[in-house]
Amino acid sequence: KEYIQYNTMSLSHTEQIIISVTQKIPASLSIVGSSMIISAVAFSAKNRSNPQQRIVATMSCIDFLVCCTWLTTNLWVDRDYPGYLGVGNATSCVVQGFVVQFSTGSILYNGCLSLYYLLVVRYGWRQRKLKRAEYCFHILCPSFGVVTAIVATSLGLMHPIDWDCWINFDFRNNDDQNKQLAFDLQMYFFYAPLWICIIVSIVCMALIYWTVRQCEMKSAKYDMNNAFNESNFLMETSSEMFITIANHDEAITSREIIIGDNNNKSSSVAASERNMGMSSSGGTYNNN
Repeated sequence: KEYIQYNTMSLSHTEQIIISVTQKIPASLSIVGSSMIISAVAFSAKNRSNPQQRIVATMSCIDFLVCCTWLTTNLWVDRDYPGYLGVGNATSCVVQGFVVQFSTGSILYNGCLSLYYLLVVRYGWRQRKLKRAEYCFHILCPSFGVVTAIVATSLGLMHPIDWDCWINFDFRNNDDQNKQLAFDLQMYFFYAPLWICIIVSIVCMALIYWTVRQCEMKSAKYDMNNAFNESNFLMETSSEMFITIANHDEAITSREIIIGDNNNKSSSVAASERNMGMSSSGGTYNNN
């Protein structure tokens, strides 16, 4: 509580200018990024039919809206509050505070998007079930932002805080009875949902990582088994080819031996016949 009061009243003029200018840089970048996402989904029938793309586009619409108010925050902040460079009034400050609190729905959308990825990757939900989950997301997130913004506005707690208007007590009055209430609403309407979404996102990402890791291990094991079977097949095939070649060479060698023996026998028979013929001729010659 003391930090809020110190941060809004004890700044020099130079520090006020630095805060006013510095927060416009990320706001401008966020406006550009959100615009690109929204246009990518709006002008693509394929993206519009994807529940994940629709969730991201809705979240981007909320971010675009709140970043526009942050970019022009000097126009919204009440000029009657010391320590600010605002040119607005009490009504414009309430409007900006309402929009800023409504933007907490974008934080819830981040948690819901993590749940969406978990349902797809780990539990294998199909489009029909995912659309039902998407409807629940679109009801929960904007409704939380609208309801909490209405509650804070109806209690008269929209006042300047840091560089914009949001849930805060009227620090111009040191005896304001809403100090503790403003602090509690900040905790319950912003910081508690923020940390819940952070924890949900961490748990979902850890489960997704574990699921993907198990799939990779199973795939690697399957690939190793296939490689081992293929190696055994190649070894068996090579052995069969070696045996076939060896048998073929043995058959050729045996055939050559047989042919060689036949040739030797033929030569022996021919020599014997020639000898017999010569003997017959010689006997006839001698007789003559």
